[in-house]
Amino acid sequence: MKFRQPLFHRIVAFTVFYYLISSYGFSTTYHFSQKSGDDNRSTKEATSPETPWQSLKKLNEILPKLRPGDSLLLKREEVFFGKMVLNGVGSMSDNIYIGPYGNGDKPTVSGMQKLGEWEEQGKNVYVIHLDYSMDLQIVSNKRKPLRMGRFPNDQDDTWLKNISENSDYVASSISLDDWEGAEVVIRKNQWIIDRHYIESQEGEKLFFKDSGRYPSSKGYGFFIQNHINTLAKDGDWYFDKDTRKLYLYSEGYPDEIWASVLDQLVENGINAKYLTIEGIKFEGANQSLIALKGASNITFQNCEMNLAGKNAFQASSSPQIRFLDNLVSNAFNSGVYLVQNSYKAEIRNNRISEVYLFEGMGQNGDGNGMGINATSDFGLIKSNILQNIGYSGIVFGGHETKVMDNYIADYCLTKNDGGGIYSYTGVSNAEFKDRQVSGNVILNGRGDRKGANLEESVYPPQVEGIYLDDNASGVLVKNNKVVNVQRNAVHLHNARNIHIDNNFLHGGIKVSNDDLGSQFRGISVDGNKFIASTNELPIVEITSNEPMDWRDNISFSNNQFVNPTEDKLPIKIAIKENEKSPYWEIDQWLSSVQKGGEAIFFTRQRELIEEGSEDLLEAIIRSGNPQGACKGDGCMLKAVGDASLKLLINDIDAGLIRNIGNVESSKSYGLRITTELEMPLAVSAYFRRNGDPWNPISMRKPFQVGGSSENEIHITPMQSLENVSLIIDFYSEEGLEFLISGMEFVTYNVPEKNGELLIFSNMDKEIQEFNFEGKEHLDLFTGSVSDQHEIDSMDVMILIPVVFLEED
Repeated sequence: MKFRQPLFHRIVAFTVFYYLISSYGFSTTYHFSQKSGDDNRSTKEATSPETPWQSLKKLNEILPKLRPGDSLLLKREEVFFGKMVLNGVGSMSDNIYIGPYGNGDKPTVSGMQKLGEWEEQGKNVYVIHLDYSMDLQIVSNKRKPLRMGRFPNDQDDTWLKNISENSDYVASSISLDDWEGAEVVIRKNQWIIDRHYIESQEGEKLFFKDSGRYPSSKGYGFFIQNHINTLAKDGDWYFDKDTRKLYLYSEGYPDEIWASVLDQLVENGINAKYLTIEGIKFEGANQSLIALKGASNITFQNCEMNLAGKNAFQASSSPQIRFLDNLVSNAFNSGVYLVQNSYKAEIRNNRISEVYLFEGMGQNGDGNGMGINATSDFGLIKSNILQNIGYSGIVFGGHETKVMDNYIADYCLTKNDGGGIYSYTGVSNAEFKDRQVSGNVILNGRGDRKGANLEESVYPPQVEGIYLDDNASGVLVKNNKVVNVQRNAVHLHNARNIHIDNNFLHGGIKVSNDDLGSQFRGISVDGNKFIASTNELPIVEITSNEPMDWRDNISFSNNQFVNPTEDKLPIKIAIKENEKSPYWEIDQWLSSVQKGGEAIFFTRQRELIEEGSEDLLEAIIRSGNPQGACKGDGCMLKAVGDASLKLLINDIDAGLIRNIGNVESSKSYGLRITTELEMPLAVSAYFRRNGDPWNPISMRKPFQVGGSSENEIHITPMQSLENVSLIIDFYSEEGLEFLISGMEFVTYNVPEKNGELLIFSNMDKEIQEFNFEGKEHLDLFTGSVSDQHEIDSMDVMILIPVVFLEED
């Protein structure tokens, strides 16, 4: 009698057999060659590299029919023009794979078209017709991106200053030609640069369409683009999409000009899951190179992405994206942009550069210009290198996101009010938890003053190192290095439940409240090393626009504060209706606020060369009108004999003012004040222009007088100017009266800078060594002293020659 298996067992056996053949060695590989391929070949023929298919159209046709583990391979060193549509479903264990075969460089998926047969339109202006009618973004010369022409079209890329208080239009003080139909690019605030179509013009007024969320603002800049009259420099271009004509300014015949004639190179269909794309170059799209929506478990690995008119890689509502070991360059808006429930993203080991460097060619509104933007839950952003980023380097959000071991250099090159690493919550005021920023290196937060209404400001653009903004919460910031940023190494703005632990910070920390979010709370700052990057900005600043007991909301412990250039470290505490004096000395801070820790000062052995001095006290007494040196109604000043002045302060804004004539930006100016005060009194001094707009021309320099406090400070003007006043503000209780027995103003020549900080960075994979041949240098991070130093891969180091230091 023969044994016959039950039907159920036979079905199970067949299912297991099918799974085995589809998962272990029975997958199918198809080949594509633009040069030798033929789309009419059979599926069996295409499994051989000798008889491949040809086009992306065929790839898109076959992809939905593939099984888990199947592969589509593009031949290396070949260019495939067109769009790839990801529409297939692999499995967790066996992704559908798209990659290269053969030898040589990666295969390229391209939207670029080489432009020939130019017609000369006029002197150095050429024109060509394109088979493309959308907004053109990508024009290149030998794969180097070209920006649109702009007006003003000088070498400095000047911005016109908006003199209009009406947000419906911008206006210039200079005469404007007819620009109707062009675009106006407007810097609306420090972090927004928008572009708008010019609908009409009335003289110097340009009326534009759809102002968006942010209105234009008086004092900020604008320029004009996308018009034939902007063409003035080699490479300037303008595209008339109505006639489909591209105009180019070229000093010779343009024989290596390329333009993108596709909006995107990769998108997905309704079923895109468990796909891996590896080893392919994507180049030239007027929108995003890769744009996914509603996909999941997609991996892009070891790919190159270049020349994106919008974002290089964009995904929304696409969970579990893996973006690994890719090279991204020349993205006009953002590099990697993941939003709207794109959770569990892994962005690791990528190199991203040249992002949002052309003003007026990015997108309007918030959230543009980042190297990496990943704002969903459970993200991992690790070991990426980002360089030359127009706005913030990395922007993160969501629960349990980790931002680790990234190297970010040269950011906020186009916009301000950003950070190397940035997070924002906003009006939703959601409570996040278990987020971490650790082991990152942040270097060179630059900022851009052009068009930013900062012409008269003595303060640097607001560019932070690590910036947790507007209701950010639940972040541990540890073991990071921040070096050479314009403002603060760390800024916590309306943030809560933040821990700043064991970081090396070249610059200060600012914790602030305002109307844009909730009060800061649950802040701890422990075990960090702060190295002063400037002698004007506070090393610690705590501010609030409403009354609060700040000591109950923030704690400091075991931090070390170092100033390598002066023996002062200003602290600023400005709490509404609370702190009468905003400036503290570091000794006061260490004794009354911080638990543990220390302050270390170094003074340079090179001395300033005194050029001349003026006895301000004697000059005020001899004037016969001491009261004329008072600033504000709450000040009373009178002579006491021939050698003293009695000052009565009745208002917190009261102080002294003295016209000191001309100042030069190449010189330093000392102020020495001697008082009969027994207890220290906080004071600040700065230079101010006499006459409209009455603006400061130096940063405010805080110090203390009286008691045992040192009372000489140095002020450096930001510009050379005639007719300048010295302003001295005293921060005291109302009714304080004291004697001033000495006040001297000294002019110094500044020697050549021979003891400045030396900043070294290493973006290579190998350790770098530095030999100073017997000249010892101090490493300000580690404290080591030697004539030989080394810097690890993906690291930064600050040295100063020991010969120029004395430790106090």
